[in-house]
Amino acid sequence: MNRIFIHNNNLCDDFENRILFSQNIELDKYISEVFLKEVEEKNPQIIFIKDALGNGELLDLQYIDLLGLRVAMHIRLSNSTLKLLSIVIVSELSLFSLVKLSPLAKILFTKNVFLVNNTKEAIENFDTTIIAPFNESEYKEKFLDLIEIEPPKDYLPRRHSIANEWSIYKWATALAVLSESTQKNKEKIHNMLYFKYLVAKDHIDIYNVEKLKTKFESGGEIVFKIVSIDDELDNGWRDIFKKIFKYQKQIQFKSLNYDYQDKSYWAIKTRVLKFINEENPDVVILDLRLAQNDHEKNINIEEISGIKLLQEIHNINAGIQVIMLTATSRSIILEKLYEYKILGYVKKEHPDDKMLNTQDNINKLIGLVDTGLNKSYLKNIWKIQQDILKLKIFNLNENISKQIEFEINNIFNILDSNLDKKITFFVLAVYNIIELIIRKYGYSHGKAYSSIIDICQNKLNINNLDKILSEIICTRNYVIHVDDEIQFRCIDNTLTEVKQVNMIKWLETIFNILKKIDI
Repeated sequence: MNRIFIHNNNLCDDFENRILFSQNIELDKYISEVFLKEVEEKNPQIIFIKDALGNGELLDLQYIDLLGLRVAMHIRLSNSTLKLLSIVIVSELSLFSLVKLSPLAKILFTKNVFLVNNTKEAIENFDTTIIAPFNESEYKEKFLDLIEIEPPKDYLPRRHSIANEWSIYKWATALAVLSESTQKNKEKIHNMLYFKYLVAKDHIDIYNVEKLKTKFESGGEIVFKIVSIDDELDNGWRDIFKKIFKYQKQIQFKSLNYDYQDKSYWAIKTRVLKFINEENPDVVILDLRLAQNDHEKNINIEEISGIKLLQEIHNINAGIQVIMLTATSRSIILEKLYEYKILGYVKKEHPDDKMLNTQDNINKLIGLVDTGLNKSYLKNIWKIQQDILKLKIFNLNENISKQIEFEINNIFNILDSNLDKKITFFVLAVYNIIELIIRKYGYSHGKAYSSIIDICQNKLNINNLDKILSEIICTRNYVIHVDDEIQFRCIDNTLTEVKQVNMIKWLETIFNILKKIDI
């Protein structure tokens, strides 16, 4: 049986087929890209590995790292022919001592990994007859399920980084995004033992991109605009989003090119709001944490940059739909997000989030965007509402003006709510405004249509509103008296289904009437 011996000049004897472990670059990169290739070239059938491969001259210093166990884990987690070979760990220590010194010693409890004493007699007399065949079907149950590999110590404070790197890798793999940025992200992590372990544990199914072609389809020539604001865009998210939206002719996707590193919140806010004002998006995919101090342990939710920017975006136009992209696992933050009027959130997939599935997560984002585009008309509603509320008529200290202002103020909130009959409430609000205008001019509201037409034509000098005013009044009567016959005059003007375009036209009509009154 072809044996090889991995050592660092610390084996008990000069066995044949020895390979010197001599780290000269980043550890995991050296093992993956240099050392394992050297091992593979020897075409071994069984691998003996000295448990301590460090450079310390004293035995105690060598045992600080136990790099031999790390090499053994790399072998098992590789995609090479070495993966299923038998491994013998050579040590001066007992199994109990190794387990106390390193969590990687769990590999000794997996199939076809053995422990022998670092003596010539023990190694030469190792009984190869105890080695049973090891195949792929046993790999999960008899290896993967029995080990656990922790993230590197320098990763532990950086949950945000782990979630981004792992999510970008998973989404890019699932969507087959082969761009410079996603490849760079992959190269950054694919040699790391921790990420090899994650890849082996979490199988990633390839997403059926045909599904993407059927989303966001709406009639007409309307082009929707989606923008992304994230400090990790250059690391892969931009290319992932481009792939998701590339099949939709009615979607224009843009992202903010900005270096967030070491920038103050004020600087970030200034650039982000300039971008929002320039692009006037329908949907914003917004990262929760953009500023450096967002990662402080006890930061208040209200002080997180994404939360503050969300409110600033809604100050520009409350109808812009915002989807929050976040790496946080804190349920208190996730629950609180909805209080700030987000459309929804998508979690970046930290390895600790065992319940998250990449395809489900991609589908969640697509579903939220689809919902956001269906609500994009609210941008127009909010803009018209704000234009109406700027009119001088509401500066008058009169009761009817205050009642009209009350109805106008409610319109956006009604349509932006989850009320079952919000369209009905909208119809009634618009009709109530017409009735209040009729009362203002001393007309009879019992003859709403003729009264408002007369006011528009003779008092305000507005023509050509007959059809749309009839549409509002007739639709209101249909909503209130749904079982009654539609009057002859209303047959062509009653809307049994009030669509978004109708709502925008109706509110524009109210604006045009009130603007004339304002003069």
